[in-house]
Amino acid sequence: MKTLTIAARFCGPPGSSNGGYFAGLVATLASETVAVRLLKPPPLDTELTVDELEGGGWRVMQATEPIAEARPARLELAAKPAPDYLEAVEASRRYAGFRSHRFPTCFVCGTRRVRGDGLRIFAGPMPERGMVAAPWVPDASLDGGDGKVRAEFMSAALDCPGYYAVGTAASTRRAPRSTTRRGSSAAWRGRCGSSRVRESTSLKHRGRGDVAVKRSVLLIILPLFALLCPVSAQTDRTGSAHPDLVGTWRLVSYVGEEVPSGVRSDVMGAHPGGYINYGRDGRMIVIIVGSERKRPAGPVATPEEAAALMRSMLAYAGTYTVDAAAKTVTHHVDVSWDETRTGQSLMRTYRLNGDRLTLLTDPSNDPATGRKTVRTVT
Repeated sequence: MKTLTIAARFCGPPGSSNGGYFAGLVATLASETVAVRLLKPPPLDTELTVDELEGGGWRVMQATEPIAEARPARLELAAKPAPDYLEAVEASRRYAGFRSHRFPTCFVCGTRRVRGDGLRIFAGPMPERGMVAAPWVPDASLDGGDGKVRAEFMSAALDCPGYYAVGTAASTRRAPRSTTRRGSSAAWRGRCGSSRVRESTSLKHRGRGDVAVKRSVLLIILPLFALLCPVSAQTDRTGSAHPDLVGTWRLVSYVGEEVPSGVRSDVMGAHPGGYINYGRDGRMIVIIVGSERKRPAGPVATPEEAAALMRSMLAYAGTYTVDAAAKTVTHHVDVSWDETRTGQSLMRTYRLNGDRLTLLTDPSNDPATGRKTVRTVT
């Protein structure tokens, strides 16, 4: 007999486990591919027993009450071609949960879960391809110690997107499709995280989850810089420098687009200034200032003048690391102008087009309006 306990962090609806996470744990305990059938919502913070059945299979019990059954299974799926990162980001902006969400604290797709706590996978429809997509980069806490995402988290990552995929398929009058990612697969029927009985298949994860999936995002920022003075990269002791990025890049524009209205506006005026530098020594620094900043009237800025200058800029510095295969650069912030980013690691996906660099950053709300905003920096 084995036991398992679902921590409250891994909820679907309040009071019960996310189904995909639960199925992944059961598959891990079974050490084989199994089809998991939920009989009742798996409770949280409660010890459950897992008994092996005669003839194969497992039963999960809460005292004398059956919660789920798992049977040996075989699942073979032909994976459809995956969209690229930018297509996934665009699809994620259409995530239905942004408008209304039954379970906003769901571990997988809840909009009230913060980064590093929930998975925040916001799968949006791609009707023309009969699928949903969302970018996701797994948090380091999901690592099983071998550089791979643990099986229960890979299974969870397929739970809620699977529900939305069924809805997308139905809306396009196509048969519902299951979802597969590098040896970790799941197929469900029933509502995301709901208490309805569902059947799922969870495969043991075999592959690097951090390669297979990307981070879900509410919003994106697209910084695009013009190359001012490129220099050749050299190998350094940190291994961070990359020949495509090393150099100083000059800011051209900074535009915000509200989600989902699409209303666009200049974030820091029509002609902001700024630079970002990636050094050969593995360090970086960025500064952006608004175009309508005013010089203080006297030799020392008044409190009001200082506050206005503070609000019309952003700046931070630290080290950086590059994943050339994934096309990501991560800024490890040592110091920041207002301390909000100090100590954080900020991942950006980069795109190069001649002397233009585009950085897709983590989401943020417009500090002036509080509205969800996509920001494009050129």
